[in-house]
Amino acid sequence: MKKDVSGEINILKQINHSNIIRLSGFCLHQGNTYLVYEFADNRSLSDWLHSTTKNTKYNSVLEWKQRVQIAYDIADALNYLHNFISPPYIHKNLKSSNVLLDVHMRAKITNFGLARSVEETDNGKLQLTRHVVWTTVTCHPNTSRTA
Repeated sequence: MKKDVSGEINILKQINHSNIIRLSGFCLHQGNTYLVYEFADNRSLSDWLHSTTKNTKYNSVLEWKQRVQIAYDIADALNYLHNFISPPYIHKNLKSSNVLLDVHMRAKITNFGLARSVEETDNGKLQLTRHVVWTTVTCHPNTSRTA
């Protein structure tokens, strides 16, 4: 990456949750920053939901039990980010390509480049972000939808 990733590094070094990708290290080399994460054996959730490649395991359908577990893992990670770290964080870029699956098909949220903390105001209330971020999600090879 050529952009400043210090914010993402600072967030990830505070976080310790099984459903959030673990940052193992980083390296600066010739103006590029390389982030090293734990390995996600089963790639992204997007690969499983939108694969068009034939003859791969990603072309198979996720079972309902797997889908429910993945949804639970994502909800658990977001609950942790919002309620169990100080200050709380909002991911701001949650989509299927930013959810990785480990060897046991457990979800791990990744890509904290847009994440922001929720700051406490002078009167003790939490100040939530009002900045809305749009992202295009590919639903099918020939269609797309803005969320």
